[in-house]
Amino acid sequence: MKTNREMFRKAIVEDAALPAAGDNLLASTISPSQNETGYFRIYGTISISGILTVKVNSSEEKMNAGIAIGAGVAFLFDIPVTRGDVVSVLFSETTGTIGRIVIDEHSG
Repeated sequence: MKTNREMFRKAIVEDAALPAAGDNLLASTISPSQNETGYFRIYGTISISGILTVKVNSSEEKMNAGIAIGAGVAFLFDIPVTRGDVVSVLFSETTGTIGRIVIDEHSG
């Protein structure tokens, strides 16, 4: 059975200073644009250890079971989303650098 899956780049941040703890790491919130349901794949590295949280609408979800992601350690998470969701990505620390964060929307 063939599935029709598509991928759309939603955000990319490279070599940027971390914002204040708890502020969105992205320039603005993002929302699914294509299908009724799908997921955002979030990949990244941050120069310091801390807790990554994804906020979907008013619900905050700590990634990695709420355990701090190590300094410079790559992470990859899939976040289920539905059309109309508003998503931001938060970090628990301030003094550090975002090596790279890439968020892609996957349909289906």
